[in-house]
Amino acid sequence: MCIYVHKSLNFGNIYLETYCIEKDFKVCAIKFNLNSIQGYIITIYRSPSGNFNSFVNELDTTLRKIYIPTLEYIICCEINIDYLTNN
Repeated sequence: MCIYVHKSLNFGNIYLETYCIEKDFKVCAIKFNLNSIQGYIITIYRSPSGNFNSFVNELDTTLRKIYIPTLEYIICCEINIDYLTNN
């Protein structure tokens, strides 16, 4: 996964590859500074065939790891949950 960033944005990469699990949880993030706003842009993906419990556990672990109360957060995700099935 990657995040494309305009060259005018002041940003830094956040290394989160250790939290990625094939099909279950993919994540990448950047830390940005825009005027007086500092924050993270986080992208998250879960395959339709991925394990939901693994996804939730890794999401919780990752967000707890990077959370800083004074920052703003933009989270973009595709979690592929079929609400029409009972499993």
